[in-house]
Amino acid sequence: MTARAGVSSAFVASHRPWVDQQAWRLLRTLPANVERADLVQVGLIAVWQCAQSFEDTGEPDAFKRYAGRRVKGAMLDELRGMDHLSR
Repeated sequence: MTARAGVSSAFVASHRPWVDQQAWRLLRTLPANVERADLVQVGLIAVWQCAQSFEDTGEPDAFKRYAGRRVKGAMLDELRGMDHLSR
């Protein structure tokens, strides 16, 4: 098990299609004024943060399972931040 000290931009960019897919799933339930690019940007930042703390076990798809909740959570947090109405 090794943690990633430095995360390359190529590693984050390789997960872009997966983050796009997560954003599209979330956008299906949202109003049209929400920008996909905003969600993707936040998702890629979450991938980078996850990659820094991820301990590789050698298991395939382990990173996507690890990062999946954090990426979706980051996107939801961004949506909450955009919401101007108090609850």
